[in-house]
Amino acid sequence: MITSHSFDVPAHQNIYNNSLGRKLKITFSLDENNMNDETGLLLLVPGFGASINSNIYKKMRDSFANEYNLVVIQCDYFGSEFMQDADKITINQDVILRSLTDTQKNEVLRGESSLESFIQYYKGTVPGVAVLNEHIDNFNDMGFLQAIDLITAVESVKIILRDNNYLFNQNRLIGYGHSHGAYLLHLSNMLMPNLFSYIIDNSSWIKPEYIKQVRYLIFQRNNITFNLSFNYLLRNILMDAEILDLRNIKHDTKIHTQILCFQGTNDTLVDFSEKETFINSFINSEIIKITEENIDNIIVNSSTHGLNADFIQMFKFAIKKEKELMIKSIFECEIKIKNLQIKLYNKGLPIFVFSHIENYFYIK
Repeated sequence: MITSHSFDVPAHQNIYNNSLGRKLKITFSLDENNMNDETGLLLLVPGFGASINSNIYKKMRDSFANEYNLVVIQCDYFGSEFMQDADKITINQDVILRSLTDTQKNEVLRGESSLESFIQYYKGTVPGVAVLNEHIDNFNDMGFLQAIDLITAVESVKIILRDNNYLFNQNRLIGYGHSHGAYLLHLSNMLMPNLFSYIIDNSSWIKPEYIKQVRYLIFQRNNITFNLSFNYLLRNILMDAEILDLRNIKHDTKIHTQILCFQGTNDTLVDFSEKETFINSFINSEIIKITEENIDNIIVNSSTHGLNADFIQMFKFAIKKEKELMIKSIFECEIKIKNLQIKLYNKGLPIFVFSHIENYFYIK
């Protein structure tokens, strides 16, 4: 029988202002009666537009734990709430006003009718801006602190399993991510080298695309189509985007993790040739090239970003390719990204110490 558990742990300190007191929500599913020394761990990481509360992820946690002898883990990583729909938006009122008749405009100007009451008659997509209310204590950093939260979630669940005397395979940790979620798996695996035994990557970028461009989200609400822009705080405080480029992360440890990547050739957010070169730089990797010609309409339904993939079918395919590897994570090391230095210490839960971070983030 599958059981699910949720709990909060003290999160890693905020690396941008050294503040403490963050909480990290973690949830995991397992079959408590069938744990054994072959039971592995699986970390599911959504990207933009999904969360641990999404129905598909709830389904995957329980079904994967049941079918594949896995403890399935997720967490609400730093700033993930800003990656969904917006709770509050502002609308470009000038665009709406220009579409009104003179009579309607006069009603609005005299206060007899609200502009919102005429939106439903607007013919076209209504442009808007997401009101995010990000601040340095909590924002979508698209990088380091999000990855650290993933590592903390995994290590926290391991501690709980050990404290409760559950048998499990401590060397078998699978990461399964989509888009930005897959990017965070790679970043986590570099911050703590060889954390994962197997990474399943659907359409990750090599560095976050929404650093250099605004994110747009088209959605419908009350039969009205909105085109919402998200201008993240990170774009205003990050001084050098190259430190979030996975290719710039340097350490002395070879990555032996098995990596299976699904990548579309018509992905406008990820250059296929650059991605192929990056994936092939690892000694135990494979990239599956998705073109218009090999769309199977079972696992993938397009060759664009995210592949319009069936997450469950993709995992079912990928898990059959898993190799038995004896890989041990590195719990203490030094990492360098340009002139940014990161030291990893193992103090129960991992601690990361960043030096010279002020040279890369403009923080008042």
